Amino acid sequence: PTPSPASTPMPEPAEMPTMQEVQALAKALSTAREALGEMNLDIADAELAKAQPLAKLPAHQAKLDRLKQLTHYTREFRHALEESLKGLQAGQSIPISESTVVAVVEANANTLIIKVAGVTRRYPVNELPLGLAVALADMWLDQGQPSSQLVKGAFVVAHKKASADNIAKARGWWEEAAARGLTLVNDLMPVIEDRYDNLADDLK
Repeated sequence: PTPSPASTPMPEPAEMPTMQEVQALAKALSTAREALGEMNLDIADAELAKAQPLAKLPAHQAKLDRLKQLTHYTREFRHALEESLKGLQAGQSIPISESTVVAVVEANANTLIIKVAGVTRRYPVNELPLGLAVALADMWLDQGQPSSQLVKGAFVVAHKKASADNIAKARGWWEEAAARGLTLVNDLMPVIEDRYDNLADDLK
């Protein structure tokens, strides 16, 4: 006789976390998000590792996964920025927008000194203005790849100083990447609105 096909085991119901675990998860995710906004990627990674065993509900795991992805792509942006900085030469011009061009005075792995409108400005790399950071990364990223839009958008979405207009621009980059076939962006998109102070609502 033909053996009967093995039955698919029923999935086990999600283990309900305790309130203390949810509070610890919320703290870890919030701290990771704050660290990411300041480009403290190692701290973000450490907090995400703390969050991993605490994310027991599907909704919590989804938020954790999105924040991990955002951290990953922000790190990719940081790599592009660092590679771009390596190639900068004193006197080089960098177009920031149609009306703004800055001139490089000095650049290294930690600091960028530029002159804009006759004024010299010094920035730690972690504190570059959004537009300048994106313009620099654009010099290294392959603009023919939709992943470049994903990476730029991740940096802007993560950044602590991103304005509503900045976020709207980042969302547009992500939508463009999705339209060009990078559909994984659709799973990441909700991270723009994700909150971590209301996780206990999922216990009700």
